[in-house]
Amino acid sequence: MVFKEGSVLLRIGLPAELAAMFGGVMAGGAMASRFDVSLGRMFVVVLVSAIMSDGIAYQVGHQFGSATLGYRVLIVRRERLLAAHRSLARRPCLAIVLSRFTLFGRRVLPTLAGATGIPYRRFLPWNALGNVIWSCALVAVGYQLGYMDRDVVNVSAAVFLLGVVLVVVVDAALWRLRSHAGPGG
Repeated sequence: MVFKEGSVLLRIGLPAELAAMFGGVMAGGAMASRFDVSLGRMFVVVLVSAIMSDGIAYQVGHQFGSATLGYRVLIVRRERLLAAHRSLARRPCLAIVLSRFTLFGRRVLPTLAGATGIPYRRFLPWNALGNVIWSCALVAVGYQLGYMDRDVVNVSAAVFLLGVVLVVVVDAALWRLRSHAGPGG
């Protein structure tokens, strides 16, 4: 889910924060006995997923330009996009690190960085730093939440898993509708 949220191809889904925190929950407390997941492994999975997702978004932006951001970002969210562009131009390192902490930043800034020609060797270390901080914080919060009351954790896990199933079903349905709509609509 962390990887999927950053994808420039699949635009809907649960926020990656929930997936990262749920991973922490699975590694600690009441759910740890059900899942054979260590805190360290969960952190690595979340971190690698986030970095790979941003790397793919960067490459798509680099290859195809900002048009890949889509109508909603280019037209409807124009002011936010322009602010992100200005931030990237003024302080690219800070913008890249902080982009991980907002939904808009996670979905737009890596593609925008690629489209504006920031070299990948400059993008990657700052992106990795932001992802390390983000992943550590959220997996650790989830880990602590895993030690809450067992019933609360079980209900939360069931709701999260239901959400994942719904996202997959809706994504598949939307993909099918788009693929059958043709170029005109």
